[in-house]
Amino acid sequence: MSEDTATDMEANTEEKKKKWFGINKNLIMLKLTLFFLYGATSSLVPYLTIHMQSIGLTMEQIALIYLSLPFTTFLAPQQLVIWLINSADINQ
Repeated sequence: MSEDTATDMEANTEEKKKKWFGINKNLIMLKLTLFFLYGATSSLVPYLTIHMQSIGLTMEQIALIYLSLPFTTFLAPQQLVIWLINSADINQ
């Protein structure tokens, strides 16, 4: 009886592992899109500083731009939602 119980427990843990490590096929396109988006972005960022210097920005100005990027990225979606709600109220 103990052998059957051990076998059942092993089967249950293997089923849980399959569910835990399985690939969600519904999210493959999203994962590929994000992979290529972040790959393209990260390959261009090192050259962005050089471009900013070539158009005449100082290192302090470039530092301020890079400092503001995380805040802008965080706040922009909320501001967009607020703007859309307000514009929907005006149109009604």
